[in-house]
Amino acid sequence: MVNDPPVPALLWAQEVGHVLAGRARRLLLQFGVLFCTILLLLWVSVFLYGSFYYSYMPTVSHLSPVHFYYRTDCDSSTTSLCSFPVANVSLAKSGRDRVLMYGQPYRVTLELELPESPVNQDLGMFLVTISCYTRGGRIISTSSRSVMLHYRSDLLQMLDTLVFSSLLLFGFAEQKQLLEVELYADYRENSYVPTTGAIIEIHSKRIQMYGAYLRIHAHFTGLRYLLYNFPMTCAFIGVASNFTFLSVIVLFSYMQWVWGGIWPRHRFSLQVNIRKRDGSRKEAPRKISTRQPGSEGSEGQESSTQQSDITEDGESPEDPSGPESHLSEEEKTDQQPLSGEEELEPEASDDSMLGSPCLLGLLALTFSLVLKAQPLAPQGFEEEEETVWPPLPAVPCDYDRCRHLQVPCRELQKAGPASCLCPGLSSPAQPPDPPRLGEVRIVAEEGRAVVHWCAPSSPVHDYWLLLWEGKEPPQKGPPLNATVRRAELTGLKPGGAYVVCVVAANEAGESLVPEEGGEDPEGAGLSAFGPCGRLTVPPRPLTLVYAAVGVGTALAVLSCSALVWHFCLRDRWGCPRRHRAAGVL
Repeated sequence: MVNDPPVPALLWAQEVGHVLAGRARRLLLQFGVLFCTILLLLWVSVFLYGSFYYSYMPTVSHLSPVHFYYRTDCDSSTTSLCSFPVANVSLAKSGRDRVLMYGQPYRVTLELELPESPVNQDLGMFLVTISCYTRGGRIISTSSRSVMLHYRSDLLQMLDTLVFSSLLLFGFAEQKQLLEVELYADYRENSYVPTTGAIIEIHSKRIQMYGAYLRIHAHFTGLRYLLYNFPMTCAFIGVASNFTFLSVIVLFSYMQWVWGGIWPRHRFSLQVNIRKRDGSRKEAPRKISTRQPGSEGSEGQESSTQQSDITEDGESPEDPSGPESHLSEEEKTDQQPLSGEEELEPEASDDSMLGSPCLLGLLALTFSLVLKAQPLAPQGFEEEEETVWPPLPAVPCDYDRCRHLQVPCRELQKAGPASCLCPGLSSPAQPPDPPRLGEVRIVAEEGRAVVHWCAPSSPVHDYWLLLWEGKEPPQKGPPLNATVRRAELTGLKPGGAYVVCVVAANEAGESLVPEEGGEDPEGAGLSAFGPCGRLTVPPRPLTLVYAAVGVGTALAVLSCSALVWHFCLRDRWGCPRRHRAAGVL
């Protein structure tokens, strides 16, 4: 029992488990890298949009306290001041950053907090003047506005004091007025003459005040208006645009790194062979000395010498498998005159040079020497060889039988940068195997269902669905493309029971469907991994939305009826209203 070979099913299960575990680890790693990349791109997009918003958007509103000062070197017996109250306000944050931006319109107002004292009520109208200055104290703009307290009669002041007496007593309210004086309605900063401060003067020596504030509010137009009034929408559009732009850059960079470019170029290789000059010089005299010019025997000797030279190295001029097969025609042409120069010129006589057999033998020997030239292997240099890249390991193609709109695996092999492996298929001359029915999602409110399936291990041209309802004949759906793995069934009745089957077809025929698939949906035996499955549509329930609408409508009708009874029908039906008894003191 111990030495029994393992069951093939267990071996197959182990192999499938290893493959699935490897795919799961690879998918998990890819998902982790993708998630980190998306998170990084999103953070960079938010950072870029925040930097742009901070640099482009000016300060919306600036509030600065105004501290007035006046001279005190006059007669103190009088109730008025010695001079008009004057204040100097700096328009720079922390003494360095400017408040106003070039070309941006601003509304400048002065808020005065004045008590309702008899002196201020008798003050009447007074003038407020603002003078903006630049570097060096040069005045660049001046504006004046008149203002006075709002009139309140003695009776109104008495009633106000009586009503708010408790709040006034505990200090939760004060008898004062807040006046807002608009000094500039549309003030624009000049880029050549920037505003560094403002001098505010109140032309009244008898005024009494609690405090004053200078408010500068920006009026936005164009892009700034959109950024200020629709911040979330603009932020979403800006971050999405940055994310898209960065994603395209990262995608192109990834393609450049993985494929070597968006349009990969063919690799250009050049092989250079260096010939051995010294060896040919030493070898040529040895071979020429064996020749006897001017005789018939020499011709046979030359032929035998040439034959021995050819058979010694196993090469021939007609054999392309030797070392000369790697040389181009230009290299061979350059070698011939070089070897010819390296040969030793024999002592030729008039008879040998004029005899045609001797001349032909000499030419044959010369060509044999040229073809026997070997690459140079010097002591101080190494031969340059082309880098031989190891073959890439074959990986499975990104093909999923259950994926909707899946491209055929043969097309994936042609389109990919490297070869990949496709799953095996049966012969096209046989009908396809039955597909495997997958998830069936039912939408009871709309009376439809979405059917998923997986392709068989066979070549398929078309798919279609068969639907049985009870004992009625099956309804055949329209043919679907071979890349489709999902279809929709419509017109299903609530509470109905159906049997749905997926059929695959090619030129050889159709896949098999259980014969009893449509006879009895309740009792027919259907495989869990087969092409057919039962489908039961639940009845449409009364949703909570309808119940809430009904309850709300009932409450609204009841409320309207009560109001009509109270105001219109109560006196008419003899139910008089109760009047309060008025007592006489």
